[in-house]
Amino acid sequence: MPSLRRKVPVPYVRERITTPDDDFLDLDWLRQDSDRLVVVTHGLEGSSDRHYAAGTAKALFAEGWDVCAWNCRSCSGEMNRQFRLYHHGETGDIHTVIQHALAQRAYRTVAL
Repeated sequence: MPSLRRKVPVPYVRERITTPDDDFLDLDWLRQDSDRLVVVTHGLEGSSDRHYAAGTAKALFAEGWDVCAWNCRSCSGEMNRQFRLYHHGETGDIHTVIQHALAQRAYRTVAL
């Protein structure tokens, strides 16, 4: 019987960006010069490599979307510099991610 939590290999390209408070966020990209971007957010204590995030990224990429699977603070395998962790009710970091993505490319559609 196949595993329900199988590891989905995804050829992400990692980018580290600086936050306004001089910390960092790690973004894992799948790009194909699309005019549509989806930003994938992992769950509590997850990361972009978790099966549900990676599977979602791979499926949307196959449908023609650029994908940015971002890692919340201290969830990419390295502790952040600032004494500030994440919670999904605080929107400053996701705003930083979206603004960074839009500065790189003029996406027609951005989905979360």
